[in-house]
Amino acid sequence: MSEISNSEVGSVHIHKKVIAEVIHKAVDETRGVTLAPKTVSQRIGDLFGQESFPGIIIKTEASGEISLEIRILVRFGLHIPDIAHELQEKIKSVINKTVDVNIKNIDINVQGLERGQK
Repeated sequence: MSEISNSEVGSVHIHKKVIAEVIHKAVDETRGVTLAPKTVSQRIGDLFGQESFPGIIIKTEASGEISLEIRILVRFGLHIPDIAHELQEKIKSVINKTVDVNIKNIDINVQGLERGQK
């Protein structure tokens, strides 16, 4: 699946994988945060050639907007609401700057805590 925008000279298709890679980079640049590992269903889907991006779920709405769910692990001792809000803002900014698609919502789902350093 891809996100589509039209212009006077044609259309531009942006694959969900590209959006996921942009999100992955934003998560990597956020202190104390890592993406949650693949779920069992994602691993099974991999066996059948389905695309999956660990910790990143992208849904395209009928309106053309995208909804994002980002599943993360947060380093123990950090203030989770602040980290989640920082990540939402960072993702929104980088998506708007790089792929320019309309975002309906960005849900951050904290799956657990990490005790190591990042």
